[in-house]
Amino acid sequence: MKLITFLESVKELVEIFNKVQDTDITYTQKVSLSLSSGVRYMIEIDSTRINVEVLVDTGFHRLINIASWQVLISTLRNDNYLRISTEYNNILNQPIYRETDRVLYKAPNTFPQLPRDQCFDEDVLEPLMFQLMTRYTENEVQSMVAVRYLCQYLIAHQGAEMVNPLVSLDFRALSFLSEQDVEELKGYIQEVCDVTSTTNV
Repeated sequence: MKLITFLESVKELVEIFNKVQDTDITYTQKVSLSLSSGVRYMIEIDSTRINVEVLVDTGFHRLINIASWQVLISTLRNDNYLRISTEYNNILNQPIYRETDRVLYKAPNTFPQLPRDQCFDEDVLEPLMFQLMTRYTENEVQSMVAVRYLCQYLIAHQGAEMVNPLVSLDFRALSFLSEQDVEELKGYIQEVCDVTSTTNV
């Protein structure tokens, strides 16, 4: 399933980010390669952030961004760009807020998270997503899945401040990639994880 494969890659990057944060070593890596489809991508890792960008006909798009930053609530901006709350209680319990450029909502405009005990098996998740898409947009449903899937990994690495890294995902950029592209990208990210693991980071 394309979305879950993508989120597995994000999880790997969160683990790399946490390793980099847990060391005093200054770590920098930049990789730029092409997928077999011809789509170019770039991965940048340093002590403060991880960026994954893809180059398509319309230019570079930031697919994944992980950074040491704090946001109180999870938001989906312009039905494309998801930012996941860095606050422990909010990521577990709060809904996701819709944001739109140049629009000021008079009241909170939200949609729910999936249940805490959500099963991510494709045979269970795919029918649920189709059902939810009768009430919510495709990217709202993908946001529900992303927040609930990733929160278990984000909150697993929290210190006394109970704050996790800020994860931002661009579903428009993801839409440019095929399932095969996402599978290949996952393989490249795993290679980066393996390299990171052998550099004492």
